[in-house]
Amino acid sequence: DVDGPEGCEQCWLGYSCPTGATYPTACAPGTTAAALEQSTCDLCPAGRYQDAEAATACLDCVPGSYCAEGAAAALPCLPGTYSSATDLGDKSECTVTDPGHFAPTGSTEQTPCAPGTSMPDVGAGVCPQCLGGTYQDNPGQETCKPCDPGAYCAEGAAAALPCFAGTYSTATDLSSADQCTPTVPGYISTTGSTQPKACAPGTFQRNAAMGLCQKCTGGSYQDAEAATACLDCVPGSYCAEGAAA
Repeated sequence: DVDGPEGCEQCWLGYSCPTGATYPTACAPGTTAAALEQSTCDLCPAGRYQDAEAATACLDCVPGSYCAEGAAAALPCLPGTYSSATDLGDKSECTVTDPGHFAPTGSTEQTPCAPGTSMPDVGAGVCPQCLGGTYQDNPGQETCKPCDPGAYCAEGAAAALPCFAGTYSTATDLSSADQCTPTVPGYISTTGSTQPKACAPGTFQRNAAMGLCQKCTGGSYQDAEAATACLDCVPGSYCAEGAAA
């Protein structure tokens, strides 16, 4: 039997002993007891945490996180925010991302949007892909660019891709190579063309969607542009390969 308070034992570090305690109680996560003979454990202050029992001190908060008063764990900054600090006490203290940047959950810094994506707003967790018919070749941009004439831009394009030889376009919103216009017979277009080009005299093209004109063979000629065939040489004359007369 204990006879008077002088017979009671001293409480331990990391434990609390309320009035009438028969045994010390370990401080719960989120609390500490840094001194002997504490009747209650102290809450970790905002900006610090403790995930273990019977602790005598709290830990600095983790970068990319915040720690409210009495925190038993560091909670990550929300998507669209970030922090490299170790003393944040509330999620509102995490820094909001700038336009052209993003930050996933628990980020310690913001990241520029990659080429092929953009973000016009603040507080982004991800940067959405450029829509079909647009592109972005630079990182950290707020908007995507209209596609180039003579080219097409698929969804998420980081560059405008040229229309294939035999097709062309003046539009700035194509999202597929299939949307480039094929040439008609008598005309050709090289890769990335914005307009078809008529076959010159001495050449022809009988097929659609072609990138080159063919020379008239020896013994034939063509004196007009945009021809789909060559003419037989005239009696009393001769016609070399590619003859225009």
